[in-house]
Amino acid sequence: MDKVIPFSDRPCRYLKHGRCSNHFWQIMKSSGKPGLKDYLCIHWQNKLNKVEQYWDAVWRADRFGLQGLERQKAIDRIISRRPPKEVICPDFRFDPDSPTGQCRYHFLQACLLKFPECREQCEDYVPEAVGQGAKLPDTKK
Repeated sequence: MDKVIPFSDRPCRYLKHGRCSNHFWQIMKSSGKPGLKDYLCIHWQNKLNKVEQYWDAVWRADRFGLQGLERQKAIDRIISRRPPKEVICPDFRFDPDSPTGQCRYHFLQACLLKFPECREQCEDYVPEAVGQGAKLPDTKK
């Protein structure tokens, strides 16, 4: 007779806001970072675009050999000529636990809402980590 293993009362380690975050790792294993292009958080991508624009302006100012206040004025001028396009995510939800004000659906540069919904029972189920001093339930009964 087959042994029936009951589904744990602890949630899966990969469950994040109703989505399966293991999907991220499956993509990374199969395609690497380029495979995540369709899953990128648009809010995060907007921040990366601003950083890239800043470093492009710094590079341009440095090419002219500018220093000090002249350099900073040139960087500000370059950035003001092409202001970064503000992208507003319709699904953005402030995460109160984030010290940087990130979205609650932000997960390692990806958007959890683009991952499949958690089916609660699957082959990839891994129970949440148990805190120090806590014991795992006895399943040998």
